[in-house]
Amino acid sequence: MKEEITQKNVEIKTNRYVEEIKHGISFEFNSNDSFNGINNYLVKESNGNIENKIIITSSTPRSGNLKPQNVILFNNEQRYQSNNIDNSFICFDYKENKVIPTNYIIKSAKFNTNSYHPKSWIVEGSNDKSRWTILDEREG
Repeated sequence: MKEEITQKNVEIKTNRYVEEIKHGISFEFNSNDSFNGINNYLVKESNGNIENKIIITSSTPRSGNLKPQNVILFNNEQRYQSNNIDNSFICFDYKENKVIPTNYIIKSAKFNTNSYHPKSWIVEGSNDKSRWTILDEREG
């Protein structure tokens, strides 16, 4: 029942995921294993060559080794950090996969309080990279 309610909330909020899904994999949110979702699944499926499954782009990274692909590695050694500029973004293109998000988690690296942590964000979705729908928005 919980999954059904979550799915309905996404449909009501976006009004674009109403079509019937014929094939697919559902990832149930589990607070004890919160990073075991679509990105982790695709990392395993790609045998570490995530570029074969997802194209991850971003606004300017702070330095060359803080590349956007690091956001799905979930460790503090390899991380992503953008320059502190307005409208910074990170974009996930799932190539041939259609993703219907029902939950997400943003993890920041272990830095001091009030340092390098997201405070506000908008999650958007698009089927064509030109028309975007706000899925969630947080102000900090």
